[in-house]
Amino acid sequence: MSEGKPLRLGLKLWSSNQSSVPEVCRLFENGVIQYLELYVVPGTFRDQGDLWRIDGLPMVLHAPHFGAGFNLSLKDKETANKAMWHEVMQFAQRLNPLGLIVHMGTCGTLMESMRQLSSFDLPPCPMWVENKPPFTQDGSECVGVSPQEIRDVKLHRNSGFCFDLGHALCYAAHMRLEPHGVLQAFSSMNPDMYHLCDGFVGDVRDRHLHLGEGNYDLPALIRLLPEHAMLSLETPKRSMEDLSCFEAECRMVRDMSRACP
Repeated sequence: MSEGKPLRLGLKLWSSNQSSVPEVCRLFENGVIQYLELYVVPGTFRDQGDLWRIDGLPMVLHAPHFGAGFNLSLKDKETANKAMWHEVMQFAQRLNPLGLIVHMGTCGTLMESMRQLSSFDLPPCPMWVENKPPFTQDGSECVGVSPQEIRDVKLHRNSGFCFDLGHALCYAAHMRLEPHGVLQAFSSMNPDMYHLCDGFVGDVRDRHLHLGEGNYDLPALIRLLPEHAMLSLETPKRSMEDLSCFEAECRMVRDMSRACP
């Protein structure tokens, strides 16, 4: 049977998930994942920074977002943002990541987000802006939602792009746009990596569902990806010490990729 489109699959964890390290090693050694995406929880570098130095495992870092208080779009958050950015730089220096994913914030402006980023230390790796859904779960408006906003950040900061497929579908629903056209507009910006989970077409909020729990056309989304694309599955973890459910979802993605031309 054909192996299908070759993809590099990634597991997304938090820097506080130290109990998952044995499972990360198992999944990497068995070829289930090809990299780890690590979300930086503020205040964890001192105790967990060295823990995530896993021999041979490529790493992608994800900066904190508004849930941790990191919000680039608001001027009054700048001092706190800089302190958290400093810790992200410590992780980046220690782990030598392939890239650093950044959100543009909530409830503010894209201009403020870009201004603050311009004043921060440059990371020792490429920076990849991620497109966001129109709203957070509590209804706050996100910044960095549309293809044009992502283009602006890419040009202003010479940034790369982390394409969240579900977020793009949420944007299409909010704007009442045809989903395929929106996906193509984002895809035309040559994403450096991708995020995927399931959800419901027409929903403006990202639900982060397990694959198969929503009604997204997952095979069609997989067909959008170029060969060797880096794809992080952003699905829930039922246990941090047993990632067999995540492993099964990786098999689902591999199976779907076999149908790709």
